[in-house]
Amino acid sequence: MSTDTTPPRTPSTTRRRRPVDPPTIAWPIGLVLLLVALGAWRVGDEPRAAADSATEPTSVAPRTFGDARLEVPRSWQTLDRSGERVTWGASDRSHTVTLASTEASSVPLPTIAREVVAQSSDSLPEASTAGDPVAIDLQGRAPKGDSAVLVPFEVGDGTHPPIQVVQVWRRDSRAGVDLVATWTSADGTWPASPRELLPRASGSR
Repeated sequence: MSTDTTPPRTPSTTRRRRPVDPPTIAWPIGLVLLLVALGAWRVGDEPRAAADSATEPTSVAPRTFGDARLEVPRSWQTLDRSGERVTWGASDRSHTVTLASTEASSVPLPTIAREVVAQSSDSLPEASTAGDPVAIDLQGRAPKGDSAVLVPFEVGDGTHPPIQVVQVWRRDSRAGVDLVATWTSADGTWPASPRELLPRASGSR
């Protein structure tokens, strides 16, 4: 009769997260942290725009940042620009979108989205998810091999109404890049639909 001397497995060895390339995760988290730190969305206690404005058709126009492309409301201005990202939005910053891109990861976008949610909760106590990451159906809208995921957040400090944040990830397979558009709303309305206006590489459909 033999005796099994194998030590029992602990939770730390039986439940390990799938490894993710740190740079892939670091830059979107840094993006959110940067925007919050700079108060890019804070509009103070001024009266908020009427929700009815969100129901009116909004004219959009394509904007580019390096090899990345995104349609935004035509009236929006360039608010911030660096070598890594660009932000467009309303002049009062009540609505903005920040566009950035990086070389495509080998990790599936849904996995990246889940890691973004987990790390945002750890790194930014003021941020909370407003729902689970959602895959966007690209059928007829993008080449085979492309994918897109939407991640909703809320960011608040307890003294102001929370800022609504929607990150839309897009993997452009032909260009070999991952793009992320981080949309923010101070009043809970969206002048343009983050789900419909997907980022893409210039020259791709």
